[in-house]
Formats: sequence, structure tokens, C-alpha cells
Amino acid sequence: MALQLKRPLLIGLGLGVAAVAGLSVRALLPLRAVSIPSFDSAANAPEDAANLERYRSAFAAFHRVRLQIREDYQAAPDVSLPFERIVSRLLRGVGLTVLTGQADTADLKMLVWVNGTYVMRDLDGMPVYSGADIEGSISVESDSLPQLYRAFQGRFDPNVLHTASPAYESIRRRSIQSPGGAPYMDALNQGDSSFLVVLAVLVRDISGRADAVVTTLSSWPDDEMRFSLMDAVAAVGGSAAVDQLSRIVSTRGTLAGKAARALGRLRDPRAFQPLLALLGDHNVLASDAAEALGDLGDVRAVEPLVAVLGSHEAISSSSAARALGRLRDRRAIEPLIEAMEYQDPELARDPNFEHSELRFPLRSDAMFALFEITRQNLGPDPAPWRAWHAEQTRRIRSQ
Repeated sequence: MALQLKRPLLIGLGLGVAAVAGLSVRALLPLRAVSIPSFDSAANAPEDAANLERYRSAFAAFHRVRLQIREDYQAAPDVSLPFERIVSRLLRGVGLTVLTGQADTADLKMLVWVNGTYVMRDLDGMPVYSGADIEGSISVESDSLPQLYRAFQGRFDPNVLHTASPAYESIRRRSIQSPGGAPYMDALNQGDSSFLVVLAVLVRDISGRADAVVTTLSSWPDDEMRFSLMDAVAAVGGSAAVDQLSRIVSTRGTLAGKAARALGRLRDPRAFQPLLALLGDHNVLASDAAEALGDLGDVRAVEPLVAVLGSHEAISSSSAARALGRLRDRRAIEPLIEAMEYQDPELARDPNFEHSELRFPLRSDAMFALFEITRQNLGPDPAPWRAWHAEQTRRIRSQ
């Protein structure tokens, strides 16, 4: 049964023969004319589910996988990202031996196509390769099973306004003055469809070994993929993911905030207590915990979030407002109106800010949260909200 692809696969005879013969695809001609295959999961959902079940059923007989990588970074031919190391570590984590040579036969074949493009900015007359795009596809096949495709992508493009900005200084220190210096590794880490996220879910799906995938991700030996590791753990899911993310949250380390956001997306009730504990931490981690509790959807978080909202901390109170909006619990209406009415004394005295959204950012977040809860659109002025709430309270009491 043929796969439906979003774009045609224009591989050329050389690549097809090399894949069959087991040759290293790094040695082939540049992949300029190749369109990355992209699997349309919506159009192929029933077929894909059936094929994955066939892979899982056969996985016990798989011992060796041949890995081939093909990278093309246009004007930067010397760039090479650690795909082989990343993929090999995850495949070994589910019990497979990874082959990169030409002689040995394999039970499974995995081919990674990658295209990378730089993002260039002209800053004060100086070209700076400040960002990068990554897109590609992972394909898996076995002799008696259909080929599977998964597409991945990522983009890294920091907001660099001029040569005096801190972001520009960071780029200058990294010497990004040529296409080869563009931050391709940063792009590889970004987005819900980043390479590691897509790879981890694919390995989980064909192996059925979610716990082994999570354990491998959680014991990664360095920081090269730290931006997408937590996203990958959350995407794999399962009880092991909850346990590992909760452990990372409890460390209060550099990945605690990222782990908290990933933990919230799992929507598992066991995540409530670890996130609640983080909510009492300093401003930035409390902000991550608040956002995660909003994603978790557990109404036990309403009162703790109301307490953070009332603290008027610059970052965490706004996050608490947004989280309360997602929970849509009417107990938050009065505290959110009070948050709209609050005026920071220092900002209130600053004549350089004329717009309320800029002077009082909490007011804007509270307004949108009130809309989510009440479906009323009464604007940024707290007075109409106060009048509406008073009328609603009067009606309830008169019933």
C-alpha cells in the first residue's frame, strides 16, 4: 500500500542504489535536487497505525539496524550535526545494535534526510548569520514491512535588532559571520516537531518500549540537546515520563522549568504535587510551574494560583492569570478583577508609558483570562468587569 506524501520524493538512482547496497549516504553527491519526504499523518492515520502494529509485533526479532545520514546545508558544506550519535544512543537504548558499515546485514534500516538553511540579517551594514532552519525526514524500513516516514523541523532566529543589542553581542561572541557559523544546532533543538521529539516518538512506536526511551532520554550525557530533551520525554509519555520529569523538577536545576512545562502537558494527576511544590519557588520557576498547572487542567490548582496572582510578582503573577484562564474555574473571577485593578506604584508614576497594556501587563493577562472563564468581552478597563460581576452576584443571591 503506497504512502501519500505531501511532496514528491525526487531521490535519483544513485541514492536508491546506495540505500539498497548499504553504502554510506554521506559519500553521495550533494542533495540539492532532493525534496524531503513528509508523511501526511492525517491522510494515512489508519494505514499508519496498522503498519506500526506490524513493526511492534516484529520488533522482538530485530537486533541490528543500519543507520544512514544525509545532510545538506547549502552554502555551508562543512557543517555536520551529531545525528549519528543522537540516533545511535536512542536505538541502543531499546536494545538494538547500530551498524554504520557496509558489509553486515541488518534487520532494520533507518535513513535520516536533513536540509538546513541559514537566516541572514544585515545589521548596520554587516551581514550576520543569526538564525537557521532545519527540516528533514526519518524513514524506517524492513524487508517484509512497509516504509515509514516522519518529518521534523525546527527554527532558531533570535530577535537581533542592532549591533548594540545583547542578542547581537551573543551572536558576535559566537563568531557567526559566515553560513557555516549559523546556529544549526540551536534550530535542531527548537519546536514541537524538533528532531529528537519526532525520533523519540517513532522509536517508541516501532518498539513499544516507552519506558526504555524515557530512561535513555533522561540519562543523556551532555547538554547538546537540553532544549528538546524534556519535550521528547513528554511526547513519549507514560508513567516513566511522569516520574522522570517530576524528579528533574524536584532538583530546581537548570532544566526544572522546562521539565515543569513538559510535565503539565502530560495532564497526569500525579504531576500536581511536584508542580505545586515548584509554585512556591522564586519568580521564574514559579512562572513555569503556574503555566504548567494551567496546562495540567487540575482545578485543585485554583487557590494556589490565586495566591500567586495576588503576589503581583512581575513574571509569575501574569503566568498565574493565564493559567487560571485555561482552568476556567469561576472562583478565579473576583481575584482576576482585583488583578486588573492593581496598579504597580512605580509604573503608575512613569509618564513614558501611555497604554495600559504596557504600563500594567498583568491587566491584559487578567482580562484575557476573564474572557476565557466568562466568555464576556468587556475590554481592558476593570470598571465594566466589576459592574458585571456585581450584577451576576446580585442575581445569584436573589434566586
